[in-house]
Amino acid sequence: MTGDAALGRRLVAASDAQGRRLQRRLHDGAQQRLVQTVITLKLARAALGEQDGPAVTLVDEALTHAQRGLAELRAVVHAIMPSALGREGLRAGVDSLAAELGVAVDIDIAVPRLDDRSLETTAYLVVAEALAGAVTRVRVRARVADGVLEVEVRGGDGGRHLLAGPGLAALRDRLTANGGRLAVDGTVVRAWLPVA
Repeated sequence: MTGDAALGRRLVAASDAQGRRLQRRLHDGAQQRLVQTVITLKLARAALGEQDGPAVTLVDEALTHAQRGLAELRAVVHAIMPSALGREGLRAGVDSLAAELGVAVDIDIAVPRLDDRSLETTAYLVVAEALAGAVTRVRVRARVADGVLEVEVRGGDGGRHLLAGPGLAALRDRLTANGGRLAVDGTVVRAWLPVA
């Protein structure tokens, strides 16, 4: 591995580690405080019972805002890195991602846990970027063959979306830093990453 490639891999790994730290801090800090706030507001509302007036209105409004804030924070934490990806690997991460889409996703991923979590994260980000523009049924396939992790997202207009969006350059840079490459052809997005 050349010095530039090693530097690129270290930068990607450092970025991933920073993302995981941020996710943990949000989950263990701000998210837990919001959960406690929601619980406290629910208890306050229950204590007010059938009363009416400005205090009840304020508690109801605060509870609504706290619940919305909690939902938004959870979405941010999930967007940084879905916990399923970190716990169980690429298949679980893509399953989690697909569950949030409004289109059907056929998933065919036969990839074991990789020692290099950065490669799992990179493969996940390829799928996430391709699915971001999905408007019709999509097929996601991933395999490790001959020391290469191959990822393919077919259909759903994801390739056209990726070419038109701002994420393509960052994704190519990330793949290059990991010794991989990306090809976008119409509605097909493919990536190849060498597995050490």
